[in-house]
Amino acid sequence: MDALLAQLPPRTTVVTVNRRLARNLQRAHDARRRSELGDRAWESLDILPWNAWLSRLWEGLMGVDAHSAVVLDPVQEQAVWEQVIGAGLAALPGGALLQVPQAARLAAEAWRLLHGWRIPLAGHDFLNDDGRAFSDWAGHYQALCAHEGWVDAARLPDLLAQRLEQAPWLLPRRLLLAGFDELTPQQRAFVDHLGRLGTEQIEAGAAEAPGQCVRHAFTDAEAEVEACAAWVRARLERQPEARIGVVVPDLAGQRTRIARCFDDALRPGALLPGAGGDPRPFNLSLGAPLLDQPLVNAALGVLELLRRPVPLERVGQLLRSPYLGEPDELPARALLDARLREDGELTVTLRGLLALAGAVDGEGLPRPWSCPGLAGLLARAREASRRENPPRTAGGWAEHFSRLLDLAGWPGKRTLDSAEYQVLGAWRNLLERFAAVELVERQLGPGAAMTRLRRLAAESAFQPEGDTAPVQVLGVLESGGARFDALWVLGLHDEAWPAPVRPNPFLPYSLQRRLGLPHASAERELAYAARTLDRLRASAPEIVLSSPRLDGDRDLRPSPLIAALPETQFPDLATPRLVAHIRGAARLEPMAEPVGPPLEGSRAPGGARLLQLQAACPFRAFAELRLGATPLGEPQPGLDPLERGSLLHRLLQALWERLGDSEGFAAVARDGGLAALLDAVVDAVLAELERERPQTVTASFRALERKRLLRLLGEWLEVERGRPPFTVAGVERERQVVFGGLELRLRMDRIDRLADGRLAVIDYKSGRTRVAGWFGERPDEPQLPLYAVTAAAPVAALAFAQVRPGECGFLGLSDGAELLPGVEAVDAGRVAGLTGGEWNAMIARWRTVLERLAAEFRAGDARVAPKHYPVTCAWCPLPALCRVHSVAPPPEAENGVSGEAGDE
Repeated sequence: MDALLAQLPPRTTVVTVNRRLARNLQRAHDARRRSELGDRAWESLDILPWNAWLSRLWEGLMGVDAHSAVVLDPVQEQAVWEQVIGAGLAALPGGALLQVPQAARLAAEAWRLLHGWRIPLAGHDFLNDDGRAFSDWAGHYQALCAHEGWVDAARLPDLLAQRLEQAPWLLPRRLLLAGFDELTPQQRAFVDHLGRLGTEQIEAGAAEAPGQCVRHAFTDAEAEVEACAAWVRARLERQPEARIGVVVPDLAGQRTRIARCFDDALRPGALLPGAGGDPRPFNLSLGAPLLDQPLVNAALGVLELLRRPVPLERVGQLLRSPYLGEPDELPARALLDARLREDGELTVTLRGLLALAGAVDGEGLPRPWSCPGLAGLLARAREASRRENPPRTAGGWAEHFSRLLDLAGWPGKRTLDSAEYQVLGAWRNLLERFAAVELVERQLGPGAAMTRLRRLAAESAFQPEGDTAPVQVLGVLESGGARFDALWVLGLHDEAWPAPVRPNPFLPYSLQRRLGLPHASAERELAYAARTLDRLRASAPEIVLSSPRLDGDRDLRPSPLIAALPETQFPDLATPRLVAHIRGAARLEPMAEPVGPPLEGSRAPGGARLLQLQAACPFRAFAELRLGATPLGEPQPGLDPLERGSLLHRLLQALWERLGDSEGFAAVARDGGLAALLDAVVDAVLAELERERPQTVTASFRALERKRLLRLLGEWLEVERGRPPFTVAGVERERQVVFGGLELRLRMDRIDRLADGRLAVIDYKSGRTRVAGWFGERPDEPQLPLYAVTAAAPVAALAFAQVRPGECGFLGLSDGAELLPGVEAVDAGRVAGLTGGEWNAMIARWRTVLERLAAEFRAGDARVAPKHYPVTCAWCPLPALCRVHSVAPPPEAENGVSGEAGDE
């Protein structure tokens, strides 16, 4: 092809199968004129892809016929098909279930096939519902285009053939087609018609001789791509100027794997600081969706947030994005993300986000998560969105969206790098294509505008410019006409090559098979794959063909088109990946005892939880309470068990603040006011919850939760009714204590004063629990024992109040019989191995155990020593930090089942 281009006579138009080939041929021609001939200026080749050539011819005709139809671009054509299909849904069986955009895409494909293979719409039997629906849609589509003066790319060759006789000056004198594996009947007829009008068609010349071919097989696709990357690296090291091609039939499915493996092999230092901006030595012809580019994703996220509640994860992406607002606020925005997760809502409104972003404390100082800069930008954009009249056309929406993004501070203040700047250009081009939809869809509401813009971003591929990279990774179609110094074609297994049959569902299958339409039959795909493989084998002097043997646990075989080639052993070219280099350089380094710095001072976070974590695993206590290594919240639909437990605490607190004591309870019950009191308490607590969680507490949720809570409270009050006289001395009471050299803040659910003046300390539990968790050298539930040993007044009973449907009751121990229903007096012979002193001896033992745990925490004990490995670790969020699963269980770990309860 290069030699042919060098000898092209003047006034020759070169038409290529795709835009990539046109660029490459133009670049190769320019390089030859510059390097071989030494030219300083020359006439550019007239070279362009097929569709662009047709559009240029049509635009030329506009000067001859002012009434020429407007050519629809692909976005406009899709919009017209969607209108036609949407208008006919009511008459279609099961029409409500039809996905209109997907149906429009397939209908447009069927329309192109009809014209490409010159099949008249009339005269064919559309035997099924899909075919009959398409026949109806196509008629309406054709009538609408004729009425509006539109024409699509599928009909352009036929219309040009009718009119070019009127404008012979538009015809190329000579025509060269490059890179086409096959021409459709319509394309062949158009080219032949130009020949009859005087255009000379230049033959591309004899095909190159097939190169030297070898075949390899690999365990799976991962091993195959890694081997290919190693081969590419070896070739570049041996011949840095070589032009290497890698062709992948399933490039869309393999894209992520190829990018990762080629990055590892060809630029392993890219992960090092300061190296991230280096250009890749390879180019992937298939770009990722523009929607997946962080800069575009942030833009769409802002526009969605200005319109409606947005999923929490989406808001988190926005807050962490460098393309929005002030970069100095990024740390505070990360804290804002964590704070939003604490609220537990699955979606976030702009109003709620602004309230938190501008929050101040009681002294008027900003909260750690306050982001006044971001809040100001979003508030400006919100006001503009409210103030302006909503647009009606796509062009108006494009301008409106751009204005809102400017007000919101997008794309940020930092300088964009080359790739980001290209993404910004692609976004602006996207808005232009979106605005052009107003030609065919004149009215567009806000929801439809956002949906179409997002879908257009998802369907638009973005690939940074990289045609000059020495390594080109291409799909089969993109490889047409390309020439390389060496070529590897991978993924040639029997399920991918030939490609599976995939006929268009809107055209009769028998017709598609008879006429040999693309993807219509196995015979057609086999013939096409054979021709394409022959072309690839002539694309380079050295060719490697490969296939994987396995896909998961499924066996794969080589394609029948390459099976006749003898399989050869792939040479050992493997270059260790960066992670392997790092691991290979690792040295074992002995560590001192896992002890952190001692706690400075006596103030300690966590309250009784500090001792609970220290007993479960010293490392977790150190990491969470000293290092602050706590996970981000993960909200779930509705209320999780912890939130339900908190709701129960609020209810019981409000109830006993009103009742006061057992006499007050009895009086309200006697007077018949208990039901009204329970109604009032439940309604008040649910109203408070609704203010905190407005998106969770819907009307139906509130009705169900109200019914559940009233039933549960009634069941629990039956337990309270059978108690001896008592007075509620405190509910949800906090107190500061000094214990074991630590200042701890304790919060007890409820403290009752009994008839003899002593106290009963009660801990509400909505899940199952065990008194056994109070005992042992590492107690699972040390909160009540800690209160007992630090109480200023005598404690006579400790109890869990288990408030569960069908299982309500007290579980605990007491210094005397019948102090609480179901709670027995301490038996010195059964509890914790005590030998005398009963209640006081038990409290003394607790003091010894808890003081030792407090001393360990103060000393900085950070041993990875879970009490019951692996059960203790099952719900711990820190295994990646402590790496407990990478080593044998420590000797301190006890076998058995932990009594830790995640019941609230």
